[in-house]
Amino acid sequence: MHTVHDNKSISSTQVYLDNRKAQATRALESPVRTAELLLARGVRTVVVTTAATTASANCTLLQVCVCVGTLGHEVSRAYELLEKLRAL
Repeated sequence: MHTVHDNKSISSTQVYLDNRKAQATRALESPVRTAELLLARGVRTVVVTTAATTASANCTLLQVCVCVGTLGHEVSRAYELLEKLRAL
């Protein structure tokens, strides 16, 4: 699992890269815009992060969301369960 320091470094790098892009391009890449486009295309559930994270952290979150959904719980419980897993 990656540390908070890794995520801060990744976030800083992403901010630098984003600032080099056109505003219209950045808008299309935003988590909210991505979710809107997916939902408009018929996707029923969208899970996105609101900050830059590592690929590993995103995979772990997605795995927890899938497990939570399979168990019949709301996806909003995924973060709570993820924190419990990290404590183990």
